[in-house]
Amino acid sequence: MLSAFVRRQGRAWALRRQGVDRDVVQLTSRRIYILPTGQGAAFGAMIFLMLLGAMNYNNSVGLAVTFALTAFALVVMHHCHRTLAGLRITLGAARPVFAGQRARFVIELHNPSTYARLDIGVFLQRRLVDCVCVAAGESRKVEIALPTDRRGHLALDRISLRSRYPAALFQAWAWLNTDLSCLVYPKPAEEDLRPPQQASVDGSRHDATAGDNDFAGLRDYRDTDSPSRIAWKSFARNDVLAVKTFAGADVAPVFLNWSDTIGDAEHRLSTLTRWSLDAQRDGRRFGLNLNHEAIAPGDGRAHLHRCLRALALHP
Repeated sequence: MLSAFVRRQGRAWALRRQGVDRDVVQLTSRRIYILPTGQGAAFGAMIFLMLLGAMNYNNSVGLAVTFALTAFALVVMHHCHRTLAGLRITLGAARPVFAGQRARFVIELHNPSTYARLDIGVFLQRRLVDCVCVAAGESRKVEIALPTDRRGHLALDRISLRSRYPAALFQAWAWLNTDLSCLVYPKPAEEDLRPPQQASVDGSRHDATAGDNDFAGLRDYRDTDSPSRIAWKSFARNDVLAVKTFAGADVAPVFLNWSDTIGDAEHRLSTLTRWSLDAQRDGRRFGLNLNHEAIAPGDGRAHLHRCLRALALHP
C-alpha cells in the first residue's frame, strides 16, 4: 500500500513538473532521474567498508583500490545517465480499431548523437514492452499493443524509458505523460444479420454507383469509392484504377435506425456497426438514425468513420 501511494504521488508530481507530452519530446537532463539499483547500493556499501578498513589499518593500497572503485562507479553513473540524455521521442497516434482487437500505439526513438544508446527498456506502467538499442544517428520504432474490451476512447497510460547500462549499478529513467488515445468502435454483430427491408421513398434519386441492372462503363477511381466496385481486370491490363458504373436502378439511401434493432444498448450498437460495414462494402449510400443523433446519408470511408465514431461515443 505504501509503495503504491508513493508511486501515485511521484506520478502526480512528475505530471505537474513536466506537463503533458505531445508529438515530439526531447529528453533533457532535467527530465531524467537516476538512483542506485540494489546491486549498486551493495557496491556502495562495499566501498564504504573498504574505506573504513583501509583508514583503520592505514593501508595505502586499500585506499587506492577504494578510490579506483569509487571513480569506476562515478563513470558508470555518467554513462547510465548519458544513455537517455538527448534522445528524441516521436509519439504516434493509434488507428481506430473494433472492440476485441488490439490498439497499437507506435513511438519512435531517435538517437541524434554519435554514440549508440544500448539497452533502453520501454515500460508501460511496470510492464516491460520492449528493450531496444539505437545506433548513432538512427531511429527505432516500438509498438505498444493494448487489448480493448469496450468501445470509446482508450487512453495510453504513462510510458517510462529506463536504462541500467552499463554494469547495472544505477538505473536512469524518464517519464512520458502522453495524451494519446485510440478510438474503439463497437464490436460488429454477426455477418448474417441484415437490416429490415425498406420501401423506396419519393424523391429517391438514381445512383449510378449503386445500381446493378446494366453495366454502363468505367470511370476514374476516387478515394470515396468502395473497393468492391473497382475493375480489377482493367487494372491488371492498364495498371490504372477504374470503377465500374451501372445504370437502370433508382436506389434510395439506406437508413439504419436505432428503432430497428433489439436488445440492450451495446447489442444495438453492435448491430448498427455491422449494418454500416455491410452498406459500405456493398457500395450503398446510408444514413444513421440514433436516439440522440442523426447522420445524413452518404458514402465513402470518411462517412463510414463518422458513423462508426458516433456509435463508439454513444452515451
